[in-house]
Amino acid sequence: MNGKGIKTSLIAAILAVGLAQAGGAFAAERITGTLAVPPGTPGRATTLPVSIYIYDYSTAEEVTRLNEILTTKGREALREELWDLEKGWLRIGDSLGYPIAVARSETTDGKRHIVLLADRPIQFLESWNNSRSLDYPFSFVDVQINQDGTGEGQLIPAAKVRLLSNTIAVESYAFQPARLLGVRVR
Repeated sequence: MNGKGIKTSLIAAILAVGLAQAGGAFAAERITGTLAVPPGTPGRATTLPVSIYIYDYSTAEEVTRLNEILTTKGREALREELWDLEKGWLRIGDSLGYPIAVARSETTDGKRHIVLLADRPIQFLESWNNSRSLDYPFSFVDVQINQDGTGEGQLIPAAKVRLLSNTIAVESYAFQPARLLGVRVR
């Protein structure tokens, strides 16, 4: 865990909560916000608009199957499996949107918790140089929505996932995740 921009921060994300419960009750919705990329992140500190469109939520059966793939076959097999799933798309700035493979939503105490997992696009130079970032093939989004439809969250553009005693841990390639501010559900 050394080197500027590549220090990892382990974010214990309980996907069992975000991913193992309520499924399709909120399908076909759009989430917008502003992505605040912190200093020290690969690239430069900036803010960008974010659009997320979810047209279907993952079922508990799909999540169970994906957990089994991660447990028995590993991260690369999970990444390959995500290629066949599409629950919506994520667009940052004016880039092309890329598919979201897993989308889950849970409501507790009047707050919604939305968790998204995507197979992130790998840049040509990353692949060409066999960069360490190739070990972080996923993108992870975690959003908290208040009753009025506003909220905030975080986005880990390059993430590694692994199983830690029945909990999925998400590790960021960057020092810290980018923040999602001014989030609104439409």
